[in-house]
Amino acid sequence: MARSAQKVFLAALVAWGVLLGLGGGMSPLPLQAQEGRPPVFGPRDVLPMFFRALQTADLLILRDGSVASGSLPDRIPFEPLAGERRDLDREELVAVVLADPEEATDRDRVYLQTGERLTGTLNLEAFRMRLELGDSVETKELPLDREQVKAVLLRLPGRGGLHRISPAAFQQVFGLFNDLLVSVTKYDLLVFPTQRVASVVFEDRADLAFTLESPIFGTFTFAARQLAAVFFGQEEGDPDQLLLQNGDRVSGRVTAQEDVRGTLAAWEGVSFSFSKEGLREELRQIVFRMPVRLFGGGGGRPVGPREGD
Repeated sequence: MARSAQKVFLAALVAWGVLLGLGGGMSPLPLQAQEGRPPVFGPRDVLPMFFRALQTADLLILRDGSVASGSLPDRIPFEPLAGERRDLDREELVAVVLADPEEATDRDRVYLQTGERLTGTLNLEAFRMRLELGDSVETKELPLDREQVKAVLLRLPGRGGLHRISPAAFQQVFGLFNDLLVSVTKYDLLVFPTQRVASVVFEDRADLAFTLESPIFGTFTFAARQLAAVFFGQEEGDPDQLLLQNGDRVSGRVTAQEDVRGTLAAWEGVSFSFSKEGLREELRQIVFRMPVRLFGGGGGRPVGPREGD
């Protein structure tokens, strides 16, 4: 997608954030750095990351607060509250929001690129996602019960196609971008070289640490709890970067002290394992859980479980 289109889209998100707020007690974008402190990795950095993910796949938002890249089928059977059953073409859609299983009167909602909203029932008993987690995890189709899924943001049109989506359509689904932001206060996030993303739970997170070898400053080791994010160089010779919680960035060659293992948040039985030397081949970024205070929520503690850190 053209860089100008991305700038227009992000500008629209920021504008709607200011007008509508992010809900749930969070402050509208753009977020201002706290007085006397350097800017840290926060909402303004996360939204472009999710935007890039939406250029390659759909984004599923789960009811447990996690997110993952996946896909809906090309055609989706839909039964409206009034009218005849029809098959929806995924190219027509911006997002779908599934009925809350705890609300008997709730219905699925489908948001079209034209700005129109349809209410009824999507005939999808199960979602199937194709995840690519590197050589250490078999690529497979993974089922999800529809009760696990809150919403799906559809993959954005390719170059030159963004104009097909009306501003009204983006405005209607803006709240889903709040859910994407909230996901990084609950779970750590992996970003793969394909730009696809998945919320994860690291094994032995309290002991997770990374070593950085800098040609200028020497060798340092940082615990995961000290870090906001890890960026891996994608080309030969590109440095890796560690972004610390205090906003400092240090560049060099990053390795993990031990192999990095864990499970996907949405599928507790699906594990991953990356060798400590091979992270830069398997991943583009690791984004660690962010304190709620970065979003104006106060308290300074992530709202999700903490694995001993």
